[in-house]
Amino acid sequence: MNTIFLPKFTVAEFITLKIAEAGKSQKEIANELGYEHANVISMIKSGATKLPLEKVGSMAAALFVDPIQLLRLTLDEYQPGLYAAIEDCLANPLLTRNERELIDAVRRVSGDADPTVFVMEESKRMVGVVLV
Repeated sequence: MNTIFLPKFTVAEFITLKIAEAGKSQKEIANELGYEHANVISMIKSGATKLPLEKVGSMAAALFVDPIQLLRLTLDEYQPGLYAAIEDCLANPLLTRNERELIDAVRRVSGDADPTVFVMEESKRMVGVVLV
């Protein structure tokens, strides 16, 4: 079985890609985030300015991406280990160790993307998972 690892993007690279995919102007996105000038978006795209954490949700909405995906990417880059510490406090009571390992494997293989997951089942048993 071949394993394909997707590239892990920086916040600036991810935002640049998603702006292009969203088909919106930087001015439109700036307005949706409450900024008066589009140059703030240019600075975030170049990496000269960090995306403020309080703007992650509105940026995710503007770019049509999952806010948790953007939050995880942003925290991993700006505050390494913080997202994992938050998840340790919040998620462990909700997930078994095996469930956690499955999620970690999906994140690792997908490069922290937000893949579409197809589960193949046979007689109420999972026989495979495909990430697209």
